[in-house]
Amino acid sequence: MVLPAIETTEISLPALREQYCHYSLNISHLCPDTLKARLTCLDRLFDYFGPPQTAAEFFARLEPGTLSEFLLDYATHYGPGSRQNMHSAALGFLRFAYEEQFMSRDLSALVPTVRRRTLAELPKALPAPLALASGIPELDHSHRPT
Repeated sequence: MVLPAIETTEISLPALREQYCHYSLNISHLCPDTLKARLTCLDRLFDYFGPPQTAAEFFARLEPGTLSEFLLDYATHYGPGSRQNMHSAALGFLRFAYEEQFMSRDLSALVPTVRRRTLAELPKALPAPLALASGIPELDHSHRPT
């Protein structure tokens, strides 16, 4: 299924990337380190599709089927952490593209959530007053080895 493109001023892919950076830092309030990781993933997304020379060319190639193919292909080549970064980057970029009217339809719903094992089984540290009240003895630092 081909989605209708929205008429936009033609911009290059580097200019689109720069606009996404500005949006991510100023609208989404991403920290610079998170943005750096997402840009690496975004470059991989662009490379998968050619890379195209213009934003219009990229969005013309980006369809629900091709997006799903890309995510499945990516999952076979990268580990769980990288997959989670890619999914976050794709989700954020697709929302940006829809909100900035590069796309007529929000494809971010097609990006599945990557689940990671929770650390619920690990014990949580108790604050000192609570530890004392519960009968856990304090550490005695008076007998330090010399």
